[in-house]
Amino acid sequence: MIGHYPIGMMKQIWPEAHYYSFFRHPTQRVISNIIHHSLHNSLYKSSTLEEIYQARKEHMTSAQARFMGYYPTKDNQMQARQVIKSLHFIGITELYEQSISWLVKHEGWNPEKSHTIKNVAAYSSDEVKHLLELIEQEQPIDKFVYDYALEEFHRRMSNIHEI
Repeated sequence: MIGHYPIGMMKQIWPEAHYYSFFRHPTQRVISNIIHHSLHNSLYKSSTLEEIYQARKEHMTSAQARFMGYYPTKDNQMQARQVIKSLHFIGITELYEQSISWLVKHEGWNPEKSHTIKNVAAYSSDEVKHLLELIEQEQPIDKFVYDYALEEFHRRMSNIHEI
């Protein structure tokens, strides 16, 4: 099954399954989400990027952490870390080729088609720079989760190279 699903729900349905997850730097993930809405959601066709962010912020805040079992009312960041550690595979979007290579080599995965990472662009306008700073400030939990996933990814990669 491929998609965006909370892992707690998935583990209830398939407790013995192997779980694979890609993590993306929270600022880039939020920008990608904003751009997606600007291009594909008619409600936001004439909105600025910051207006879209403000309108969708509740859904975007701590999204990766929530998929890993984090609940803001419980402030259970360490629970999200344990879930990440339990994943069979951790991929990092910014290290996409290395992540896919691991799947090919260790899982025998044969990608049928090439996947292009979308909504990634260099931003230079003052508005976008301000928005990036705002997102960075407002995504501390996702940054915590991403940093841990990145650390775990590198740990696993170094363990493979030692074998």
